[in-house]
Amino acid sequence: MNQSVPECEARLRAQREVLADLLSRRGQIDADAVVLTTERDTLAYSALAGGDARARKKLEELNKQLARLRDDEAALSAAVVTAQSMVRDAEEALRDAQRVDNGIKALALLDPLKTAGQTIDAAIGQLLQGLDQLRSDVRQLRAWGCHPTSEQSMQVAIRRALESALQAELDVPLHRPAERRDFSDLCRLWGENCLATLRTPDRKAA
Repeated sequence: MNQSVPECEARLRAQREVLADLLSRRGQIDADAVVLTTERDTLAYSALAGGDARARKKLEELNKQLARLRDDEAALSAAVVTAQSMVRDAEEALRDAQRVDNGIKALALLDPLKTAGQTIDAAIGQLLQGLDQLRSDVRQLRAWGCHPTSEQSMQVAIRRALESALQAELDVPLHRPAERRDFSDLCRLWGENCLATLRTPDRKAA
């Protein structure tokens, strides 16, 4: 049975705690062995060459303790190997659970992704229609004797406004901030030009 990500995370934490405890215990055995070995080495001459009965008895006890420590260390080392394998298994189980979880989330996102694409396409379609209407309105104003802007200036301004709006997405600094215009700015400026030409019929906008 596949486990959930939280279940796998809990299992991994538990296995890591077991491994850490085993390593700590093995480290303590190593430290104890160093102390006993030092004490044994200190007593060795007196016990074996000096004829000190008490030293010999103590040496025998130290050797027994060291032997037990070696047995314990061997057992702990075997347990550490098993614990490390179990940690690796738990890590792999967590990766598998995360892949399954990510796959489920990805499938759930496919429909919204499709909708986002359709929404953007629809918005672009509306934008193109709006641009066509904008050009038509400007040309009509010129036909009525107003002069919001010239045909060439209109096309350049529209292109720059589009570039200014999209340059963050394109990650290209197309225009300096002072040169950036949005369509509201353009239409306001062109409207002011029309008012000016209505007041001064001979004036034409650039």
